[in-house]
Amino acid sequence: MNEREKREQLRDVCRLFIRTDRMHRKRVERFSEEIGVHRSQHFVLMRIADMGGTASQKELAKCLEISPAALTVTLRKLESGGYLEKKPTEGDGRANVVTLTERGWQVRELSMERFSAIDAQMLDGFSDGELGVLVGFLERMQKNLRAENEPSDVKRGE
Repeated sequence: MNEREKREQLRDVCRLFIRTDRMHRKRVERFSEEIGVHRSQHFVLMRIADMGGTASQKELAKCLEISPAALTVTLRKLESGGYLEKKPTEGDGRANVVTLTERGWQVRELSMERFSAIDAQMLDGFSDGELGVLVGFLERMQKNLRAENEPSDVKRGE
């Protein structure tokens, strides 16, 4: 295979990978619309659940890698929708703790069921061995992309 053919093959693989990701994301977004929660709000709900259902606004912002101010807008919408409650931290009225409500937990459970179904459909027909190989490939791709963030002397093994 010459260089041009190799570049075309890499481009085709990347396009397939990106298109698959977009198709998966569209399915998740369609579900989010069905339940009336925007994708970014849904993501915040899921992270709070992953953190045990209660988190300080500051630690949640850190976990999501966004500013507390940006998170405030989303939390306000989720609170007004009845998905969570926000209360000042004891001893520090400036800091807030957010807690999922029963409605928030219901969305999480429904989401877990729907996401599992979407994932199962996407991976239907793959053997255990094929899934293991795919996981290895995806992990290697992530490792390759992370390497860009390392100093150049680390990449060279110096």
